[in-house]
Amino acid sequence: MKYNWMILAVFFSQMVVAQEKALSLDECIQYAIVHNPQRTRQEAQNAIYKLDRLEVIGGFLPSVGAGTNVRVSFGRHTDEETNAYVSDNTFSNAYEIYASMTLLDGLSQVYRAKMAKINRLKGNEDLQALKDKIAFEVMETFFNVLYYKGTVGLAQQQLEESVGNLKKFQRMEELGIKSIPDLTEIQAKEAEDRFLLTKQTNLYNLEIIKLKEKMNWAVEDDLRITDYDKTVLASKESESAFDVFQQALSTLPKVLSADKSLSATEMQYKIARGRLFPTLSASAGISTGFSRLIDRGTYLSFSEQLKAREGSYVGLSLSIPLFDGFSRSSEMKRSKQRLVIAKSEHEATLRQVYREIEQAVVDVNGLSDEYAHAQKRTTAMVSAHRMNQRKYEQYTNLYNEKLISREEYLQAKEDYEFAVKGSELVIERQRQDSIFRGIQVEQMEESLNNIRRNLILVRLRVDNLDVKSPVDGQLGQPVEAVLIPRGAFYQSTGGQWIFAVTPDGKKAVRRNIRIGRQNPLHYEVLEGLEPGDKVITSSYDNYGDAEELILK
Repeated sequence: MKYNWMILAVFFSQMVVAQEKALSLDECIQYAIVHNPQRTRQEAQNAIYKLDRLEVIGGFLPSVGAGTNVRVSFGRHTDEETNAYVSDNTFSNAYEIYASMTLLDGLSQVYRAKMAKINRLKGNEDLQALKDKIAFEVMETFFNVLYYKGTVGLAQQQLEESVGNLKKFQRMEELGIKSIPDLTEIQAKEAEDRFLLTKQTNLYNLEIIKLKEKMNWAVEDDLRITDYDKTVLASKESESAFDVFQQALSTLPKVLSADKSLSATEMQYKIARGRLFPTLSASAGISTGFSRLIDRGTYLSFSEQLKAREGSYVGLSLSIPLFDGFSRSSEMKRSKQRLVIAKSEHEATLRQVYREIEQAVVDVNGLSDEYAHAQKRTTAMVSAHRMNQRKYEQYTNLYNEKLISREEYLQAKEDYEFAVKGSELVIERQRQDSIFRGIQVEQMEESLNNIRRNLILVRLRVDNLDVKSPVDGQLGQPVEAVLIPRGAFYQSTGGQWIFAVTPDGKKAVRRNIRIGRQNPLHYEVLEGLEPGDKVITSSYDNYGDAEELILK
């Protein structure tokens, strides 16, 4: 019994130590990811996607089944051997093994398999995007906690300095060196600093609560975090937002998830379209049976009858949909409209990502400027502190030589000590602010690097506009370029050719082109078009293999 109590004591002591441990930034992020309910929900959804894909793959394999039945006949029935009517009571049972497989269904099963794969990949990207979102939110709140922790320390120091000055001025007022208005001013300064400390403490507590919420930490438990004293050099972003976007790789979870959603919707449309085509199926089976007269007669043994009655079959079945109350056609049209909506949402997502890059670049450059100005201000405060120190030393020498009064000396000493404390507070505040700004810059740069590694090229569509030239700055550096608007024609031609309108405007003919660079709104055409040419950039899905179009 004593031994058990010792084990419990050690166990609870370890729990207390674990609760009192200060968490680093990485530990906070990992805790938040592990305990986030959205992550659990997304992982469950990913498991469903995997099962859906397994089920679809099974659809390409034959379905196999087996069956048996038992039958007792009384009175008049058909004899299985003579096929004549008899009036005997009989007992019979049959056995069958069969298999069937769909050979052709308008490629619907193929599109289902592709859609299942796309959904599985989309689930992985959604999970990674969720983890990134949690990490960035925890990181931002973590740094806010550290910032307000520093401001609380500064406010505490400033209050201690005000309390000390208040005591000094009270004594000087008693000696007649300072007047009551001077003392009242110091009292007001002490009250203001006390209010500032209370305000900064409240802000710090609010950020702690927010960090607990982001981490899904128990509200009643204390949360302690470690300091983050990494030195950060704030530097401006050398590349423009467009350059970052243009050079980005295609691995950003948010963009990849949007791509997968669009592809899945396209597969749904193709599945619905495939239901309009005939379905061809194959089937095969083996059957046998056993029977006997209940009331009389002899019969072959069970094994002999199974062998004698064994039979097999092979068959093909063709199903042609003619009319089902507009069910199939309506589903195809609904899927087509869903595809239009998905394309619109996909383009909106890509535009949002591009705006986020622009905002991130502006924030990084702005914070870099603030960081530089803070350093200059700190340097100026150091110079002012040295000047006050030199003045104090001069007054000390003059007082020692009896060239100034004691009141002037005390005033110079007071100014010097006040300047020393004020300089220390300002420098500490600038240091804290520089660290915070530096951390913000690092966070922004990390976000930009992640976007730079992860983004894909935007494919935005603007239909039926004139070719533009020249354009300054739309494709990076100012250059002379022939541009055409982005459009759905690219999905059918791959950028290899385009319908160009003839000078008389009566028809449009195929023209081979070569695409160069691209941005969210335009393609650069290296060959095949001249400035002023009119082209058709809308979808070519309904044109088939036409070489020219008649315009009306």
